[in-house]
Amino acid sequence: MFRHVIENMRRSTPRHVSRRNKHSSGKSPASRDEVAYEIEYYYKQDKKLLRAVKQKTEDEVKHLQHEIQVMRNKIDEYNRNINENLRFLRSLESNQPPAKDKKN
Repeated sequence: MFRHVIENMRRSTPRHVSRRNKHSSGKSPASRDEVAYEIEYYYKQDKKLLRAVKQKTEDEVKHLQHEIQVMRNKIDEYNRNINENLRFLRSLESNQPPAKDKKN
């Protein structure tokens, strides 16, 4: 998505802003900063794009929060089942008569 947006935005930006060394993009953190700066520049130029990215990010955050809540609920359910099984086993142990050693 970002690649398509950035390519479209490059057509409307000055050449010196969108130009950077392609061979060093993965080697230095400075080039990552340049990419971040370019993306920020494009967002400032296109408010509609900025709103769309913000909305997409908010939707993704809401989705992840929902998944976290579902996982927490499953963990709570598993813990309840484990505790119930432990209570059952303890009640069996307390009701069982002590074992006697048999000598043959």
